[in-house]
Amino acid sequence: MAPLVPRLAQRMGGRQTVCLGFILTTIGFVIVGLVDASWTYGAFLLPLVAIAVGMGMSNGPASSAATASVPERQVGGASGVSNMARYVGAAVATALAATIYGTVIDNRTDDGAARGDALASGLAAASWLMVVFSVLGVLMAVAMGRHRAATGTLDDAAAAAAAHTHTLPTSATAGRSRSRG
Repeated sequence: MAPLVPRLAQRMGGRQTVCLGFILTTIGFVIVGLVDASWTYGAFLLPLVAIAVGMGMSNGPASSAATASVPERQVGGASGVSNMARYVGAAVATALAATIYGTVIDNRTDDGAARGDALASGLAAASWLMVVFSVLGVLMAVAMGRHRAATGTLDDAAAAAAAHTHTLPTSATAGRSRSRG
């Protein structure tokens, strides 16, 4: 998704791309939340693709909005805060989902449920938590202010997607710096 997202955001707008990404993620988690012990691996394919595509769509434009909403001298700090929030949020969400998953499985097993039913119940419960987070993402996207569209190149987008630990200057940034003199 990374190479396609900048084009999509340019065409639709960053806020709409983030919103659509979180909607796809929500739909995927809702479907997984309906899991039953009889499901086969194939039943998970489309919902997991929807989750992955949705997360890919929302990540870049949300980070772009964070850095585009501050003066140029604060872009590095905004990028750092955005990355930190994303990583901490992912870690906390993963820990919560794993805790819920394990607790539901243990409780259902202790109640005498079959192992497959207990696993399905744990996965469903964890997925519903992720639905809540995804819906909050949709609400964040709706509330997200407009920001200037990036004017970089496809090479800039590829470099930014590969540079997950720091902010890279792009041709859009360089052009902005030169224009200010």
